[in-house]
Amino acid sequence: MNFDHVVIHANDTSQVYGLKEILVDAGIPYEPSWGKKSKGFQISNIWIGNQYFEIVDILHSENQWQPNWAKRHADGDRGSYCIFLKTTLPVDEVYQRLKAAGFSISEPERTSFKWFFKLFQKKLPWRFSLTSKIPGTEIELGFIEYDKGAESKFAPFMVPNSSENGINSISQAKVLSTKLDLARAWLGKAQEALGEPISLSVGEKTEDVALLLEVEVTEDVEFSAVSVFDVLLQPKSVNKPF
Repeated sequence: MNFDHVVIHANDTSQVYGLKEILVDAGIPYEPSWGKKSKGFQISNIWIGNQYFEIVDILHSENQWQPNWAKRHADGDRGSYCIFLKTTLPVDEVYQRLKAAGFSISEPERTSFKWFFKLFQKKLPWRFSLTSKIPGTEIELGFIEYDKGAESKFAPFMVPNSSENGINSISQAKVLSTKLDLARAWLGKAQEALGEPISLSVGEKTEDVALLLEVEVTEDVEFSAVSVFDVLLQPKSVNKPF
């Protein structure tokens, strides 16, 4: 199960647009105005190959965003909310296995939005489940299953994309926790319940960074670390383990 995307809540629209200059200078193109918008919220994506950052801007309290995340936002939480992993198992099986192992996890659901005075509903081609927060963090773990053919169908919309500049993918993710032993045990228990490795590790939180992401770059590309809110992207290093 590999990294798919991370959900990040921003303070407001000005903070979202302020991020663009930082990313473009680092070689990561970003167009905040190209994202999808529904009642009360707007989303824009930062694409790094097939993985991405989902930047969420809540526009007002009456919104159709994920209810528990909308509440967290109203309570003042900002930054990283959830890491999504792309499932190799059916998401219903992920749910059943983790629930049986004692995890708090939501039932699989399909993302959908109502529009035109709530007369119509748009259903998106994926289903997902969410766990509670990883111990010692504010980050939930999400498992997402795409409908057959959905990823290739949406490939033309994964733009602008840093792969055009040789920044090709996110190969590894590390969550930073203030309760490292508990987080490691939690992750190990999840892997045991699922019966396969999860492409995620945990480390000790010592600064205002919640998540480290290792970035694969083309050999001749110069890329140094860059922050996206409380997430730090680092180029892959062959000299030390991530």
